[in-house]
Amino acid sequence: MRNFARWLLIVGFVAAAGPSLAQQVDFFKIEMSGLEHCADLDNFKFNARNNVDMWVRIIDDQEWDFALSPLFLEADTIPMIGHTYVTSSKKFAFTGAQFIGTTGFLAVDATAQVDKNALVSKISGTFIQDTGADDPNSPPACISAGKFKSTERTLVNP
Repeated sequence: MRNFARWLLIVGFVAAAGPSLAQQVDFFKIEMSGLEHCADLDNFKFNARNNVDMWVRIIDDQEWDFALSPLFLEADTIPMIGHTYVTSSKKFAFTGAQFIGTTGFLAVDATAQVDKNALVSKISGTFIQDTGADDPNSPPACISAGKFKSTERTLVNP
């Protein structure tokens, strides 16, 4: 019964945001910081000064897309499949993961804040990724972990 009430709250929250989301698509530029460890012992810290630009687009309560470009081109986008749950009246959380290639993966645990119009205003969270290089001719395998936060929100009318 407790799970049923939780699902009703999530469905109600997503339904309330539905009309707004149907009119506008929003995505966020994010800044990532953390530490990368590579198989060749080339380890380094990264932050806003030396990280790779990334963008996040919230598709629905089960998919967030992470991309290397605000155009969200298929070749540069990782669709994260996961679960959304409400944490308060103005916040919800998303936990998701996706395998990349045959041995790599990306996993995130994120929090999204919602404004008075039921639109996501900012996001933040933690991540862990493994490049999973299994080709001897490719760069060495690296694993990185850290935090991310949105720095810019873009609203686009479809």
